[in-house]
Amino acid sequence: RIVEQAADFTDHLAVMSLYMDGEPLMDAAMEARITQCKAAGLGNVGFSTNGSLLRPKRVAPLLDAGLDWVNFSFDTMDPEVYEATRVRLKFDSVYDNIRTFIEARNSGGYATKVILRYLETENPPPPDGFEIYKRTWSNLLRPEDEIQYSEVHNWGSAEGPLQVDGTVPCDYVFDNMIILRDGTVP
Repeated sequence: RIVEQAADFTDHLAVMSLYMDGEPLMDAAMEARITQCKAAGLGNVGFSTNGSLLRPKRVAPLLDAGLDWVNFSFDTMDPEVYEATRVRLKFDSVYDNIRTFIEARNSGGYATKVILRYLETENPPPPDGFEIYKRTWSNLLRPEDEIQYSEVHNWGSAEGPLQVDGTVPCDYVFDNMIILRDGTVP
């Protein structure tokens, strides 16, 4: 029902993100959801994932469903730092999942855009961390793909704990609409 209603607004929808909080690949029906969105004429359909559940058996179904983009939160090329910040995830396993996805996308000629997000978690940051990251991934990526750099922040642009005084409105209400699976708009 949500997809059917959203189809009436395709001229106004810039992005259809099939996730909010948590890991979207926990949803066993993700491929079907993408297919449904694409069949309804919705464009720019994708999600952000840490890649831990992107097993090889899901790669082709996701690509075949018409996935327009995927954003991988793969923070660093340092396995020790990665595993310290992404508790219970294994660097080598997630790296292999992402690499397998990109190689399948490339060899299959799919148009899916890949975005890789590097997150600066160390203080002070390693002097060449982001350069190593870019070199590692660049030979697999296409010109339309992106490698993004981000620093850890507290969403409040302030030092220390988040300080919210109520004078600055959340801008999400002006250009984002979150719809939960049950139709609730939080």
